[in-house]
Amino acid sequence: MRRVLALATLGVLLLGVFWFVLADLQPAAQNVATRLAPLGFDVEEVRLLKSACNRFRTVQPKTIVQASHRIRINSKSFNDKIGDIALKNIIDFDVRRDTISNLPLFERFPGGDILSKRQISNELVGERHPDQILASLAEAMTPKEQIIRDSFGVFTVEKLLTSSRNRFILSQELEWSFLAYLLYLPDCPVWQNRFGERISYEDICKRLLESQMGSGGCTGTHRLFVLTKALYINNRYNFLSAKMIKRIHKRLNEAVSQLAQTQLQAGGWDEHWASMPAAQSRVIRIKELIYYTGHHLEWLILARSGFITY
Repeated sequence: MRRVLALATLGVLLLGVFWFVLADLQPAAQNVATRLAPLGFDVEEVRLLKSACNRFRTVQPKTIVQASHRIRINSKSFNDKIGDIALKNIIDFDVRRDTISNLPLFERFPGGDILSKRQISNELVGERHPDQILASLAEAMTPKEQIIRDSFGVFTVEKLLTSSRNRFILSQELEWSFLAYLLYLPDCPVWQNRFGERISYEDICKRLLESQMGSGGCTGTHRLFVLTKALYINNRYNFLSAKMIKRIHKRLNEAVSQLAQTQLQAGGWDEHWASMPAAQSRVIRIKELIYYTGHHLEWLILARSGFITY
């Protein structure tokens, strides 16, 4: 179990690290970094990270959640074979049956919609957040035409996407669904769901901003990431109003200020990043440090990519 947790949490950290390495960083956007101290893992933490990194590169995913995190990392420095297996675990039932579980990953609803199943307890098959798999496929640049095979039949990624939009409501967990829509359908910011409700990307941002700092999945880090992504994509597609853009900038600026106050001595953050001052005497598990620091690195590095200058 400890190795499984290490693989999952390391995946989150590595996602942030790869954003750092691959982002097109502009000199005008360095202010984020000047407000935060650099990471400073000690020798033992570095050893654990290197060991976990090696396992992450070479060990096949044991759950669908691990597979979805693995395919988000698109880097030639990783073992392509493992990445291919992770993707096949999601899109090919025959592969998944032999490597993870023979349980179906998707579910067909009345009317024909198809969605991913949620993970129940510690089951090997299922997603922890609505549309986590769809968003991971989008981040892995999986084409909408990609065929998916499950126990009940064959369909496409586009069918998953259409089904998600059909059943999307503003009271659900928003972050992963919104990320998938931004990446797959940046030029379709307004639609009507199956229940006759008109929804827009502006509406989703408004709902995300209604929450308090630190609320939501993974203590609010998913919300910060998808809000940053919305600003990034809006630069080209212009689906947000000037007022909404200003509100998102304000929230991200507040988050950077909060991170500056709660940054730990090692340079990272734990689950209390949004609510408690940094307590250097508090015992921090390496799992927590990896998990929450990785989540924050994802959006902070994207925020440094030339359009936000906090």
